[in-house]
Amino acid sequence: MSVPTLAQIEGANWDYLTTNATAWTDLAHVWEAGFTEIRDASARPSGTRWTGAGAETFQQRAAADVVKVRGPADMLRHAAGIATRGAEAQQANKRLVLDAVDDAEREDFRVGEDYSVTDTYTHYTSAAEQQERQQAAQRHGEFITSRVSNLINNENEISRNLTTATAGLHEFGFPDESADGGTGANGEQPRVVLVNNEEPPPLLPGGPLSTSRQAAVDYAEEWAEGFNPDYESLGGGDLDCTNFVSQVMRAGGFEDVGNGIDDWRRGDSDDWYYQNDGGVFPGNTSSKTWTLAKEHHNFVTQHSEWGEIVGVVPTPSRDGLDPLAPSRAGLLPGDLIYYKDADGQINHAAVYVGQAMINGVPTDVINQHSGGIKTHGDWMPDSAEYTRAPAQVEFVRLNYPGD
Repeated sequence: MSVPTLAQIEGANWDYLTTNATAWTDLAHVWEAGFTEIRDASARPSGTRWTGAGAETFQQRAAADVVKVRGPADMLRHAAGIATRGAEAQQANKRLVLDAVDDAEREDFRVGEDYSVTDTYTHYTSAAEQQERQQAAQRHGEFITSRVSNLINNENEISRNLTTATAGLHEFGFPDESADGGTGANGEQPRVVLVNNEEPPPLLPGGPLSTSRQAAVDYAEEWAEGFNPDYESLGGGDLDCTNFVSQVMRAGGFEDVGNGIDDWRRGDSDDWYYQNDGGVFPGNTSSKTWTLAKEHHNFVTQHSEWGEIVGVVPTPSRDGLDPLAPSRAGLLPGDLIYYKDADGQINHAAVYVGQAMINGVPTDVINQHSGGIKTHGDWMPDSAEYTRAPAQVEFVRLNYPGD
């Protein structure tokens, strides 16, 4: 570390240490509280008792994770203590430097930016007085320099101690207990496998949502496996994906735009409506932006201020896809995922509803009206048309009323 000037020491503060100490302490609490919440909720997710081999495996893993996370949490708290004590010590060391400077100046010496000490006297009564002043200046200079050195050495020690205290945090993680690290024997990411009438995996506890966003998620949960009789079902369900997404958005407080009268060809890109209030214009129950994935995507992201693209992930295959990619991109339950096929066309849309444990792995899941899994399926595409280049997905964050 280079030697700071006197002005730099006068203006120095160690707020970054106290700020980091607070952040590290809070993060340790969040880690422990989060894993504890998952462990406690695993016995009765959503209030329903969960039993069976899968439940037992997950509950054991959740309990083990609580124990495992205590190590890095304690490391963060230890680092926070080092930072807090370091900030206090450096403030005291700064005061000692400035006190030494004040002592010299009270005796009519001038202290330079490089801590050189010079006499302000221009005349002396004798050679002995001049020699005594020179010796005093030297003593003051040495004393000030020693205190500056102490401040520098302590700064370096804080840095070394923090490096030691946090060693290993970057490598910490929760790999799968099997030897393949959670990818499966053939290197593939875990997939949802639901057979016969097996219940979909329950959603893991998440953070609080706005009232409107929660209403949208509740609708997606209620109608993923069926059809609301207030709406027309399209294509027997397999082609109903965007109709379902639009219903979810309306349930979340988005209001219809346009009424079909000025959009007699249903193609206006800035309209979005479904007329189930008795005012149907003949042959025009809904806008294309309500029922077609591409038009819906363009309306949400380009012709309204309702949503923005926060992430794009190529899907040339399922291999290597991150099970938590949507949430890492910033999606919250109630947001949307659009699927672009191998021809470069957006032909599917789904609602992101949160996370569930799938094959022992926390995974972002969707609800959708399609020919595949409709409730709590993983977000990663399965069919060949969506797993060949240049296929991709787009994550869109919605601006729900009241968010």
